[in-house]
Amino acid sequence: TRAASQRLFRLARTPEAMLTLTPRRIERAIYPVGFYHRKARTIRHVCRTLLERYGGRVPSLELAVSDASAVASAVGALKGSFSQVSGKTLLDENASKASILATLKQMAGNSQPEDTLFLFLAGHGVSIDAENWAFLPFGVDASNMAALKRTSITASEIEALLVQAKAKRIVL
Repeated sequence: TRAASQRLFRLARTPEAMLTLTPRRIERAIYPVGFYHRKARTIRHVCRTLLERYGGRVPSLELAVSDASAVASAVGALKGSFSQVSGKTLLDENASKASILATLKQMAGNSQPEDTLFLFLAGHGVSIDAENWAFLPFGVDASNMAALKRTSITASEIEALLVQAKAKRIVL
């Protein structure tokens, strides 16, 4: 799907530009992705919705906020099972790349061998290449691959911080 996305974004980079493409043109750009006929119609629908309802901007991920809040609440309810439960929930603009990485670095650095380090990321991710995926934090720039790599959080970045943790148990 990465190659299909690259072909499509070479043709159009904005919702406005995407709507100038015919469904057939989108189909040819994304083929051989499965369900390419339906996906072409869906792409146009999403672009129209972005323009009509959100002024062309991708809205906040309310379900991701709901998921993150629910997981934080569930983890907080474990206080009776552990001697101490602490955590930090980052939502919307507080869930920037810098904030997430700084929080993860702090949690990894403060962990002890008997701790369980739990990381839950709610939102979207993308395949960067054959061996690396990335989480898309608040404020990610997906205008091109270089910007995406610079502003997303790659699995390698997360791994580099987690290997510094003293905690023997890490849950992702």
